Amino acid sequence: MQNFVHSSFLANEGVGELRKNKNTQKAAYNKWLSKSAEQLFGDANLREDMEGLFSEANHTGFAENVSFFTNDRDARNFKVLSGEINDALFEMKLIKAKNPIAKADWNWSELRKGLKYADQVVVPKFNKKQIAKVVTEMQMKGTLDGEQFLTEQVYFEVGSSTFVFNPKFHGAVFDKIIDEANAYSGSLIIIEGHSDPAHYLINKYKKKSPLKTLKRIRQKARDLSRQRAEEVRSAIITYATDVRNVDVNETQFEVVGYGIDNPVTGVCNGEPCKINKKGREAKEAYGKNRRAKIGFTRIEAEVETSDSDFDF
Repeated sequence: MQNFVHSSFLANEGVGELRKNKNTQKAAYNKWLSKSAEQLFGDANLREDMEGLFSEANHTGFAENVSFFTNDRDARNFKVLSGEINDALFEMKLIKAKNPIAKADWNWSELRKGLKYADQVVVPKFNKKQIAKVVTEMQMKGTLDGEQFLTEQVYFEVGSSTFVFNPKFHGAVFDKIIDEANAYSGSLIIIEGHSDPAHYLINKYKKKSPLKTLKRIRQKARDLSRQRAEEVRSAIITYATDVRNVDVNETQFEVVGYGIDNPVTGVCNGEPCKINKKGREAKEAYGKNRRAKIGFTRIEAEVETSDSDFDF
């Protein structure tokens, strides 16, 4: 069992590196996606679906497991979780008595062998699950933009999620984001990815494509927009570490993929608007949706309190 777990840690790091370098290792990355899609969906051609599913999943490696099994200060450690499982099973009358769940006696020294990132432990600034829930609710209600007090934008080429950092265009923007992240350390930095709705609109109104095709285009646009947001988050963190020589807490960044649901060209009856422009003018207007928006939102994780704060 320990050998299996060790292999899973190595695989987790390998996949992480492959995803990080997917633009320079396209053949290996696509092969991995195809194999994964074949195992999970039974169809190796569903690479885009696999990519979208994987990008939205939470992944834990060596450091997170060490914390889970050994850190008494971890709010979701083995002791807490096993207690909750016992309580739930007992309440549902699936067990007659609560019994301790055996914990494996892992040899962490052996498990860390061959790992590159075993010591990379990030102390969470925010409760990721709670933040994701709040952001999703704000997104559905359309109130996310109204809560942001600082925003910056970067743009992408057609069909691309690759973000190419240019000091001339992005240096000042990234400097501002990093400085504000430190100044407003209790604020969440939400990176929204967006996609160009032109392909969807052409298929819907000009080609009269079936609903199945339109749904497929929307999903691909949503996956692409999230990849754009993730690329920008990674670029900001890399810039902070390698250029500014400062540490930023990765948990302060949350990514959202809007796809074509919130274009700058407007939404009409739940659909991207057909703008009153033609030819190149329309193409350029829709192209402004190939973007990622970086916004600061006041969603406090925890705040200092005084005795008088509890007079309610």
